[in-house]
Amino acid sequence: MFKKIFTTFIVFSALFVSFNFCLAEDPFKNNEVDNLQRKAIDTLNPVGLSSPQQLIGRLIKALLAPIGMLALFWVVMAGIMWMTAAGNPEKIKTASKILLWSGLGVFAILSSYLVVAIVFKFLAPV
Repeated sequence: MFKKIFTTFIVFSALFVSFNFCLAEDPFKNNEVDNLQRKAIDTLNPVGLSSPQQLIGRLIKALLAPIGMLALFWVVMAGIMWMTAAGNPEKIKTASKILLWSGLGVFAILSSYLVVAIVFKFLAPV
């Protein structure tokens, strides 16, 4: 009998202790003032950038998508050219060059993004 009561007590106490009872609102926080400040900041800075590093980072990220699409296009075109070469060594050589240079271009773009991200991380204000 004692074991059942003790086990029940442990289970219910573990349940009640594990909940975080935070039901009251902070009486010193003024939500209206916070909302007005947020609206004022949004009207002054609609993009939400606080440094030139963020602007350059967003521009680079915006340019990566079209560059990735172009690289994918060239890889697919080179694959089609290779498959339709029918043993023609000149077409195979052209397709392999396209594959090589598109792969090197993607590598160069991604590595330049990595270098810029690392440099901006060290230049960013703390």
